[in-house]
Amino acid sequence: MEVHNRDIFPPHELVELYRDIGPIVVNPVVDNAFRRHEAAAVVARRTYHQRGRIGMVLVLLSALFTVAMALILPHDTPPLKAISIVVIFIGAGGLSIQIHQLLTGQKKLWLMNRFAAERIRSIKFQAYQLAAVARSREDLQARADAFYTQELGHLNAELNAGAAALTLFSPSGAFADLRSSSPPANGDLSAIATDAYRELRIEYQRRFAAAEIQKLGEKQRVHYAWADILYLAGVALTVAALVCKLIFPHNTTFEHWIDFLAVGAFIGGLLRAIIDNASLADTSKGRYENYIKAIEDYDRELNEDGFTLAMSVRQVERIVLGELGQFCEAASHITYRL
Repeated sequence: MEVHNRDIFPPHELVELYRDIGPIVVNPVVDNAFRRHEAAAVVARRTYHQRGRIGMVLVLLSALFTVAMALILPHDTPPLKAISIVVIFIGAGGLSIQIHQLLTGQKKLWLMNRFAAERIRSIKFQAYQLAAVARSREDLQARADAFYTQELGHLNAELNAGAAALTLFSPSGAFADLRSSSPPANGDLSAIATDAYRELRIEYQRRFAAAEIQKLGEKQRVHYAWADILYLAGVALTVAALVCKLIFPHNTTFEHWIDFLAVGAFIGGLLRAIIDNASLADTSKGRYENYIKAIEDYDRELNEDGFTLAMSVRQVERIVLGELGQFCEAASHITYRL
């Protein structure tokens, strides 16, 4: 997506189009809460991944230098001793970064704020059910403000449990099944809210997931290519080292260089594998594919006669909250530790 969160903060044209249900399209009570958690989640995620990758690279560089010391670098030379001291600090720096990550809980901070932001996103759209019972725009405003205040209070109580909030999270329990009226109290409000919900929630989520799948697919092609190259290079160099030991048993320098390059290729592959695991590329792509399929399946049902606005919101929000639960489960297991 070129601009994120256009569902929460729609462009001016859509705000004007849906101005009759403005209290649920633009509402400072829920919008400001979302902004706080979204900003904190973005910063914490960037910090966690940047520091995690830097620390991992520093540790692996020191490991690679240790292998080089054993195989190809000359011993007992003053420059090498000085470089060794520098590498010791590099390795210690990498280890310190990883310890700092654990102590400061950057991953927990990221996941808690991402969880809160996505819960608030769902709370905002759950309020679209209110358009089926509100008699006027003013009535919708009062109901929306009360609903958002109440639900944000419940969410803050959940978040007070810390990381346990993610463990205890239940998609069905996070949905507020509001009382609806049939027929709607104000048919015009209900019709506008139905159109707005389809555009801002269903279609936006479909487009967002499709964009993420395409982006992840492009990254995976590059990552898989590098992983294959590094693996094949490591295997080829290992075989070459064994051949050299048989053909040139006395040329240890050449053998050691091949051994070093083989180890370097495997360390590079390890680095690539850890980054891929921490980025959740594989699991995210599969999750988004299932997510789109679930939304499209329910969207076809929602087009059938007899589905009310409340039923539409109930079905879609449970899909979205289910995907949030899968994300939290997958993200809780990622790590940059070796």
